[in-house]
Amino acid sequence: MVPVTINSPPKPESSEEELSDSQVSNSSEDDDSMEDEPSDSENNNGVVTETEANGIKDEFWARYPSLKMFLSKEMVKEFISEEYILEKGKLIGDNKAKELNEKCEVLFIKEIEHLINKYRFMADVLELLFL
Repeated sequence: MVPVTINSPPKPESSEEELSDSQVSNSSEDDDSMEDEPSDSENNNGVVTETEANGIKDEFWARYPSLKMFLSKEMVKEFISEEYILEKGKLIGDNKAKELNEKCEVLFIKEIEHLINKYRFMADVLELLFL
């Protein structure tokens, strides 16, 4: 069988170190003014802010990344937005989401195994045709 080389993705042009070096630091005056202002959690008297709500939303999908990827890639079509599907997906609840996430992981593994077999078969055919 002919070995198949797969190109790795190109490396980014700038590294994280270069990015951190290029960031502009705040002056000491800005630091002093921030100390006097109460944080968002102190301002809202226990009410969940929009930023905190987004964190909670992201936390749900952080627990079920395979399910999120499946919903985003497979379920989103031309007439249904990804945002709508992901909002509805949260209504599934943790128990069912965990179960579906595990099924997605198994499905992804089976898909990869299928692709491996498909490309090995293609390599065998190409070897017979051109060598």
